[in-house]
Amino acid sequence: MDSRRVLDSAPSQPTSAAGGKYASLRPARKTNESDKQIPPIFRERGAEYISRDGNDRVETTNAQGKGKKRLPAAPTPDCIPLIILRPSEASYEWYDAIHAHAKCDHKLLCEAMFLINRTKSETKKHERDRLVMMLRTVVHKLEVSHDLSGVVIKASGIVENGGLPDIFESKDACYPNELRMDCFALWVNLQSGHLDNDLLRGIKIEQNAGGKRKYSLDPEWPHRVSCDYHGEGPLVVGQWWPFQICSRRDGGHGSLNGGIYGQRGDGAYSVLLGSRSTKFQDVDKGDVIEYCGAMGKNGDPSWSTQLLRESFEKKFAVRVFRSYRLPRANVYRPSEGVRYDGLYRLVSARRLPKMYVFSLERMEGQWPMRWYGVEARPSREQLLDLENVRKYQLDLITSHQGH
Repeated sequence: MDSRRVLDSAPSQPTSAAGGKYASLRPARKTNESDKQIPPIFRERGAEYISRDGNDRVETTNAQGKGKKRLPAAPTPDCIPLIILRPSEASYEWYDAIHAHAKCDHKLLCEAMFLINRTKSETKKHERDRLVMMLRTVVHKLEVSHDLSGVVIKASGIVENGGLPDIFESKDACYPNELRMDCFALWVNLQSGHLDNDLLRGIKIEQNAGGKRKYSLDPEWPHRVSCDYHGEGPLVVGQWWPFQICSRRDGGHGSLNGGIYGQRGDGAYSVLLGSRSTKFQDVDKGDVIEYCGAMGKNGDPSWSTQLLRESFEKKFAVRVFRSYRLPRANVYRPSEGVRYDGLYRLVSARRLPKMYVFSLERMEGQWPMRWYGVEARPSREQLLDLENVRKYQLDLITSHQGH
């Protein structure tokens, strides 16, 4: 089953007949009621999520968990399908309210639009390849840019037809998958109105008398996303965070320390591979994982292991994350932080004398993992941004100690 689609029986979202399957999310759009395509989900405040429960029904709710409604659905597939985002008309109010009469003067946005237009018109293969490489670099820089505003975004037209959608919707083979993914993720962030690219947004940093830093979620930050759901939710394959708590902030892995996160009665939602323990040696082959679950003191499975076993019994897929804390010999290990690598189905569970061993297989129909080459995450620009964050924190600590 294509993991980026929703069953035909779900209510449809009108899309543009000429603009492709993501046209319904664009600020400038036309609708065609006959089009049944549903766009995949990404982060957008005030949007509506849809997820399948175990009773052959579809449950919808908004991002705050309110307004639940049950709708008829087709028979439940082998695994829980992805959660689907349905943007509401209110999502565009911020964009429609902007009056951008002046020409865009943001250097990176202007470069991006120039390169998008050049790649579409260039006929020489070697020149197009060079332009695509340049566009990749500019998109990576925009991902960590801290000076974006609604005015310059609207003035540039980058989220409208002729901008980023022309890359990720294009059928031209010159655009590699990783560039399409990056353009899609950037487009969603820009058109959603969440322009804060600070790596530590929504995170409070405190320092004790011994100089040790403590990270916690800011309860007043309004854009936190719950991790309590099955499926991909607001995440993008390859999405990266500098710290595990940042993943929790954005609806990724809900545990700050543990490798399994879930709720009793609902099973496990996510698994994080990040242990260098010699006691539990997971086998990581990329698309196939042998994951070890701990046993409790009385010989029964630990609480977290029971959650994963419950997901296995109910045939729930789990989100899989990889941490830089994995052994360096693991080729799928990110160089820093935590990376989301997609949905995995639990295919078997074996009880051994001292542990449970779960076999996980990556679901088909997803974007490929981003662990090597130019598409690897974290990107060079993300690592440079993390280095600047660490330098800034060090300067603050030094300044604090000097006083």
